[in-house]
Formats: sequence, C-alpha cells, structure tokens
Amino acid sequence: MRRADIELRRAVLSAQFQVHHGRPPTAIESLHLAHQATPETRQYKHFSRSYAEQRGHLIDLGLGEIGGPADKSAMVFSPSIQALLARTAGQHRLEDRLLLV
Repeated sequence: MRRADIELRRAVLSAQFQVHHGRPPTAIESLHLAHQATPETRQYKHFSRSYAEQRGHLIDLGLGEIGGPADKSAMVFSPSIQALLARTAGQHRLEDRLLLV
C-alpha cells in the first residue's frame, strides 16, 4: 500500500514537472522527485507530548486493558508487578516505573 502511494505521488510530481518544464524529468530529476514523494506520503504523526501527557495516555490505555481504575491497585500491587519493579528499581517514582513494564 505504501509503495503504491509513493509511486502514485511520484507520477503526479513527474507530470507536474513535465507541464512546468515542457519535458520529462531526467533520471537524476526523477530520483529527486521520488525522494520528494516519499516523505509526502508518510502518515500523519501526532504532535509531541510532554512526559506527563504521555504517561497519562499510557496509564489510560493500561486501565482500559485491565478493566478500569478500580482494578489499578490490584495490578500495581500484585506480587508479580512488585517483583518486576524490584528488578527494575532506579531513580523513578512508582508511576514512572509502571511505564517501563
């Protein structure tokens, strides 16, 4: 799918080039058009988020997986999670370490 999108965009850029310049693009120019088509067909990426926003988003996703906030304490304080946290203990707060799990 992605390759087809790139090829389609490259064909459009090539046609625009030919209309603008009155000739088909040379091999080097075609390569430049292909390089232009590649980033133009990339999917949109979300804006950068702060660490706190990203942490909140990941916690929300995790809560959705375990059934909601009521089940959060059961997950956080389960023996397997505590053992994992003990192995990965560092300078981070408990909530920060949960993101590493």
